[in-house]
Amino acid sequence: GHNPSIIVWDISTNQIISELKGHKYGISCISFSPNNKYLASIGYQHDGNLFIWDWKLQSVISANKITSKVYSISFSEDS
Repeated sequence: GHNPSIIVWDISTNQIISELKGHKYGISCISFSPNNKYLASIGYQHDGNLFIWDWKLQSVISANKITSKVYSISFSEDS
């Protein structure tokens, strides 16, 4: 939907621990880094944004525009 959020919650307590807002038209995929410090998100085609988040601080640490349709995203475990 319009102005979506990524919500990270603690499943043991059902408490929301982070809400990430920045995409405009939906989110197609997300991935946590192997150390769980970062989260990558890609917006739908009309959004066109790739964000790398420090999800605990709820801040974007890197962003880039994308023009191709992306079906999945992941971090490399070997840097």
